[in-house]
Amino acid sequence: GGIIPLRTTLNDTNAVSASPEYYYAIRGVDGRGNIGATSNIAGKVTMTFTNGYNTFALPLEPFDDVSAWSMLESSVFESEHDTVYRYDTASQQWMGRPKFMPSSINNFTLIMGESYMLYIDEEEIQFTFTGATGTSIRYMGGVGEEEAFRNSLAVEVDGSDVTLNWHAASGATGYSIYRAENRMGIGSLTDYDLDPVDAVDSQTHSWTDSTAEENEYYYLVVAKSDGQQGGSTYALGVNFHELDEGYGSFSLVYEVKGNMTLASFTLDYLSEDSDTLYYYNKEDGKWSGHPRFLPENINNGNAFTGHGYLIFVDTEYTSFAVVGV
Repeated sequence: GGIIPLRTTLNDTNAVSASPEYYYAIRGVDGRGNIGATSNIAGKVTMTFTNGYNTFALPLEPFDDVSAWSMLESSVFESEHDTVYRYDTASQQWMGRPKFMPSSINNFTLIMGESYMLYIDEEEIQFTFTGATGTSIRYMGGVGEEEAFRNSLAVEVDGSDVTLNWHAASGATGYSIYRAENRMGIGSLTDYDLDPVDAVDSQTHSWTDSTAEENEYYYLVVAKSDGQQGGSTYALGVNFHELDEGYGSFSLVYEVKGNMTLASFTLDYLSEDSDTLYYYNKEDGKWSGHPRFLPENINNGNAFTGHGYLIFVDTEYTSFAVVGV
């Protein structure tokens, strides 16, 4: 960290190997040392894959499209038999795209919220994904700068209604509510020129969006003092999933608050006792599932972003919303 005069690039030379995850934000500083608002937050996540089959999902929204071909073209994949698989819901099968195929054959783009399998001939490789996180912040000195306010935003979803709740900011005379409809747009929420979707007085610490119609939204709240914009809460994302009957691929697109397990996921988001979330058990090379009816301590485990899952829905159609960063 620190001030880097007249620089618009930074090479963090140890980032890939030093830690599996890093997240970055930039703040402008003028000649008097005044610190401006924060850029969007970008990250890198390095995953380790071992010999045989592995499951994975995109942990971040890529800045540029990632296809099966472009992923396998990375220098870490040395074997021509290394293969990326996608789950085809029509045939209920995993469809593979080996490294040896020309780029134009059986290629596909990786999508947030979908799960994939990867087969590698190597003993172990590390592959790094980069992209946008599900959060951002307008960090400014003055009103709204205290940590209790910045970390306070909570979101509840009831049908298509999204309700925001936050803590009071010391000295605030009101709050502006901002909303973006895609992850890449979160950073622009902190621009001075953007109009908020609503504004409330200092005594109001809750607001409901009854117009949520798309499949994802991002929200943050900015504290104001006498009409001047201050700091914001961290943004939270809301992702609406719509699933048809049968098997499909699934992944968590956000880091959720608290500890999410397969059991808690099926109880919180699914409705039928036979609805099941499956994970790949690498030790025995099989998919294991936790149906909703199973007791919590049986065939359970933690659910993480970046991991690929299969989901079985026993109704003609179901939908739910996941909240996180």
